[in-house]
Amino acid sequence: MSRLQLQFKLAAARMEILRKKEEALAKQARRTVAYGLKTYSPTLARARVEPLITQDVYMELLELLQVDAEILANRTSILEKRGFNAEAPWKSSLYHVLAAAPQLPIKELKSVHDFLVRLYGKEFTQLTDPDLSKNDEQFYKLLYPPIPSEELVNGYIEELRRTYFPEEYQKEEIPSSKEAEELLPLASSSQDMSAPSSTQDEVSKAGDLRQSTSSATNGPSNGTSTSPLTSKPDPKTHVPPVAKSALHPPDKPPSFEELAARLDNLKRS
Repeated sequence: MSRLQLQFKLAAARMEILRKKEEALAKQARRTVAYGLKTYSPTLARARVEPLITQDVYMELLELLQVDAEILANRTSILEKRGFNAEAPWKSSLYHVLAAAPQLPIKELKSVHDFLVRLYGKEFTQLTDPDLSKNDEQFYKLLYPPIPSEELVNGYIEELRRTYFPEEYQKEEIPSSKEAEELLPLASSSQDMSAPSSTQDEVSKAGDLRQSTSSATNGPSNGTSTSPLTSKPDPKTHVPPVAKSALHPPDKPPSFEELAARLDNLKRS
């Protein structure tokens, strides 16, 4: 294992230790601030929450640099031979480490930075990105975090209340089963009352169509005669029954026996 590779591995281990330590401190600080929100004024609450946000950004930066250091530990042979190419896929990791080394109190990163300065000399500038703020804006904001916005601070405060005081946090009220049953008829009645006018128009059109059909079937109202097969008799009008003899006239005259029987019936009546 070369000296440069050893420094990268030590830097990765060091940043992991720092990150875990910061996580424990951040957890304790969040709890303290969360329980103090009940007594803090809005201005004091925002002032206490801003360091928590900055601490979270710092932990994210340490995690990213730890990954970069582990990647570069496997590329030390290329760096030691001064074979670094600006088109290398891992160039961003080198840019991150060399940009963060002078800004962070991590001596392992500074050792890596000083070793590469001595190795490359005047060509050390090719290992850095002069336009890091434009080419890698996300990392630049982690290394130089801006002042948290008011919206971010308010959201962080609400998240603290949600986490540490779930019983007091205003949740969306869900109706019970009994209330839901009472609301269902109201919803259905409101839907019925707000029926579209197009449906009423269709109903009226259907009624007009039935009326026109019935008038066409019953015939005109000016008293003209219609065919008995197409006209529909009024149920209130009494129609006398028609004798079978009128509908079906006999084909032959009655016999003598039939006439005699009819005469006897008339005499008896």
